[in-house]
Amino acid sequence: MLLFDPKSRGSFGEIMLESIIENLPQSYYERQYKIGSNIVDYVIKVNNHLIPIDAKFPIYNFKNSEDKQKYKKELIRKLKEKIEDVARKYISPSNGTTDFAIIYSANESIYMSF
Repeated sequence: MLLFDPKSRGSFGEIMLESIIENLPQSYYERQYKIGSNIVDYVIKVNNHLIPIDAKFPIYNFKNSEDKQKYKKELIRKLKEKIEDVARKYISPSNGTTDFAIIYSANESIYMSF
């Protein structure tokens, strides 16, 4: 399957996010924006601030698990890791960002499976 590779999943998430963001005037956002030593997928420019947006397409190997409770715990653990990673990398008011970031997750079916 094409989306087993993490890089492919990430690219797919970015493409889905881009299809939403491209409805904004081009001057309102930037793609692959450098914040410190990290590059976030997109930033949206609001007044004098940047809102970092990181795209994720979270299909994990445990998605087909029969044990729903175990699956749910692992999914929550993985999402918390992603949140902490995004916060550490992209929330940087000294670099002009807001004190929050957005994680775009392009896979509602994971959350609907509970």
